[in-house]
Amino acid sequence: ARAIVRMDARALTYDDVVAVRSYLPTEDEVALLEAFEAGGGDVAKLAPPDVHFWHLMRIPLLQRRMDAFAYLLAFDSRVRAVRGTIKAIQLACEEVLRSEELRFVLATVLGVGNTLNEGTFAGNARGFKIELLLRLNEVKSMDGKTDLLQHLSGRFHAEFPTPFALPAALAHAGSA
Repeated sequence: ARAIVRMDARALTYDDVVAVRSYLPTEDEVALLEAFEAGGGDVAKLAPPDVHFWHLMRIPLLQRRMDAFAYLLAFDSRVRAVRGTIKAIQLACEEVLRSEELRFVLATVLGVGNTLNEGTFAGNARGFKIELLLRLNEVKSMDGKTDLLQHLSGRFHAEFPTPFALPAALAHAGSA
């Protein structure tokens, strides 16, 4: 009980705190122990689990204290996990900004979209929603034999005749 009151990380591990949290006395158990004590009952005559509950119920704001203690003990590992994620996102952003191939892909998609939408409200756009890339295969040619994705693939191959290195250039994008 002292380790809980002091929130002593040397005495209790995160797993210890989680285990204790799962076995905190219920309101009914606290009421029974308070009634026992108020009736003049001797705490020393209680069974060991009841004595344990009696000590725990004396700790002010026990549930909140245990929640805060668990959060405190897990904080460093959570920070490490978030730092790793942030680093992956930073690397992915740097790769996206440096990739000439991605810039070409996006500029070509925008250009083709503006050509197809010329003279309409959607023509002469300065950008597009990234989800549009997933629907490029839905735009069919007049003869219905090819789609926009196939057409763009041919244009990319003509511009970058070596094997398309976009996946390698954006290696960290998947983990971000």
